[in-house]
Amino acid sequence: MQSLYQLPETYGETKIALLAINPYQLYAYWEISGEKLKSFAKNVEPQIMETSVPALKVTNISRNTFELIRINDHSTSWYINVPDSGCIYMAEIGRNLLDEFFISFASSNHVVTPNASISLNDTVCLVNFYDISKVSMVSLVSNDSKAIKINIPGKIKGVPAPAFYPPLGFLEQPVSSIGFFDTQ
Repeated sequence: MQSLYQLPETYGETKIALLAINPYQLYAYWEISGEKLKSFAKNVEPQIMETSVPALKVTNISRNTFELIRINDHSTSWYINVPDSGCIYMAEIGRNLLDEFFISFASSNHVVTPNASISLNDTVCLVNFYDISKVSMVSLVSNDSKAIKINIPGKIKGVPAPAFYPPLGFLEQPVSSIGFFDTQ
């Protein structure tokens, strides 16, 4: 049976999205609109258009480094190998000029690659989603599974209940996991 609706090949937008595949690999997909390319070609000298090449700029925000990856004019996606796990990355699609200057057409979302090793942080944040103001910190303190429970009074700002991903800005250190429990 043939579909009544055909998905368009392009949407006429200039966008890039970034996904973390595993600790050492990202995936980017993008579209550059014809209007954006025409505008670029119109506003730069022909020599710049001829000598520039399409490229992805992948920035490791955590380590303040970046890598330029040369792509071709017909690509709309790319698998990207990265050297560091547990870092925040973003990507930009654009044109690279003389390996020194990058002209960005669009910037992606930020992604965090998972750690490649086991976390040494055993702290867990538990949130009662019936009363979001009750937050508990639990930290294993010995090998025999004894635990300390610390109640943090007050409300978490800007989180409606039920909250599945509370902001962690209220914590002094990052937690390795977040759990939700029902006390009723």
